[in-house]
Amino acid sequence: INAEYMGGPVVGGVIGISKFVYDYWGDTVNEASRMESTGVPGATQVSQAVHHHLKDTMVFESRGMVQIKGKGELETFLHYPSSKLQIYHEEDSDDSC
Repeated sequence: INAEYMGGPVVGGVIGISKFVYDYWGDTVNEASRMESTGVPGATQVSQAVHHHLKDTMVFESRGMVQIKGKGELETFLHYPSSKLQIYHEEDSDDSC
């Protein structure tokens, strides 16, 4: 399973005449597709913007500049599922164990 994270504006709507399908379009959708198609197995590739929003809650590895069709070279980051950063607050931890 490949999954990519993106955020941004999209346009959505129903298409079809006899069988209706909901779909969405926009630059955000296109960039997410490019992140998925240029990604690496076992990791989720994200853009610099997504990395900026999630860097305090997840561990990322810089992939460097990647050629993205229609966008040029973009800095991307990889997240591996087993590297989730656990954030604990002192008041939430139980030191009596």
